[in-house]
Amino acid sequence: NEDPVEPLPMMDLSEACLLAAGDMCGAAEPGGFARDGASEDDLGEAKRGKYSHLRSDAARMACKTLTSAKNGAALLPSVLIGALGESLVVPALRLTLAMARNGQHEIRGELARSGMLVPVGDIMQQSLSSGERHTFSVAIAIIKFCGPCLTVERSNMGSVASLQNCIETLSCVLTMPEGGGDDGSRRRTLLALKHEALRTMEALSSNEALHGSLVEVFPSLADFLTRLDGGTDETDAANDMVCSALKTIRSIISLPSSSPSSSVAVEGMISSLAKILNSSRDQEKVDNSRKREVSLELLHAIALGNSNGTANKCRGGDLLANGVLESVASLLGRGGISAKMIRPGLDIVEYVIADVERSSRFDNPMLRRFVDD
Repeated sequence: NEDPVEPLPMMDLSEACLLAAGDMCGAAEPGGFARDGASEDDLGEAKRGKYSHLRSDAARMACKTLTSAKNGAALLPSVLIGALGESLVVPALRLTLAMARNGQHEIRGELARSGMLVPVGDIMQQSLSSGERHTFSVAIAIIKFCGPCLTVERSNMGSVASLQNCIETLSCVLTMPEGGGDDGSRRRTLLALKHEALRTMEALSSNEALHGSLVEVFPSLADFLTRLDGGTDETDAANDMVCSALKTIRSIISLPSSSPSSSVAVEGMISSLAKILNSSRDQEKVDNSRKREVSLELLHAIALGNSNGTANKCRGGDLLANGVLESVASLLGRGGISAKMIRPGLDIVEYVIADVERSSRFDNPMLRRFVDD
């Protein structure tokens, strides 16, 4: 009343609106946008509860408002690049994650088609360079949710290219040295980043438009698994990391590829998988059943994969020479294994023996010794 011509604080009001919308979409829920960092479960699929339908409805309405094309362009990408003010970028990122996390599949598709993956990809790479761990985790979670829903259309080519660049960046995260010394906090943070990178690449493998990029970084994944295998850490967290790496490789290995580097990477990975089966046999302090099961599934994919993928590049002799036959047979001979492991284990044994025999190498001393035993 004292100064009727005083302008309204539009930036503050806009920020408050984005924060309120994010809260209604679920950002205020546990794991929605925790400032002290985000774990794998925090940024995973939202748990369904009593009010989940209200969050889903709010996400649908917010998505419709922010992704509807006005003058040929959606509002959300402009907010995320800071066109309406730098102070709105973080609230918009927070809202985007809440919509993607609590919304249905069609909402994730609308978000992906809006073009927002381009600025989110830039935010991911910038936050990685500047060491902003939480912002990186939020950006990578958005990519994990919405990347698989992106379709290849003329209007989406920029988003596809952005995701391809993100995959290359994530593969670089896997190769970052963890270092030694007493800095346990830095190592834990880096391992968490690598875990997030693995899960995101696994999710993106369901998008056919990204298969070529994933196959190109496959050698980095195989090298990462080899270095994990060379470690001595047998904690639950370490086993979870190995399982995540195995599942990511499993999702990519069946993709069509003629890349020589991918074939070499597969061959180099076989001995690591055999060692995982052997270490699971030798160390019983930690429950390794899940790691054994995923390792066996990956070996099964390598040996009996589809005819167009990298999986069929492996010969029975390679599996035999790397001790896979003995490791699998030893695993099958022990009690306590799940029924899901028996069939793929027997398939591997049958494949190795049949392939070596078919190659007129049944007189191979390693195979003969195995048969005699």
